[in-house]
Amino acid sequence: MGVEFFGKGANVQLGPGLNVARVPRNGRNFEYLSGEDPFLGATLVPAVVHGIQNQSVIANAKHWVNNNQVRAAEGGRMWEWSGWSGGRRAE
Repeated sequence: MGVEFFGKGANVQLGPGLNVARVPRNGRNFEYLSGEDPFLGATLVPAVVHGIQNQSVIANAKHWVNNNQVRAAEGGRMWEWSGWSGGRRAE
């Protein structure tokens, strides 16, 4: 991934996604390296980040906690229930 981003002239990659998939209906599960296994994530993530950053691209780890409750897409927006704010919000 680092080679691809560097080739496009990017300095930062917004990834990898690190959240453990706990809710099967979450619309973002496909983004996460670890899937449902935290041990697998702990094994894969350091190697992926190191590989990206070896190509002079910054790996910006995202969605590493509490990003499990994406409910549905309505009108081009993804709605989720945020445990932090206690309410519904759109991205």
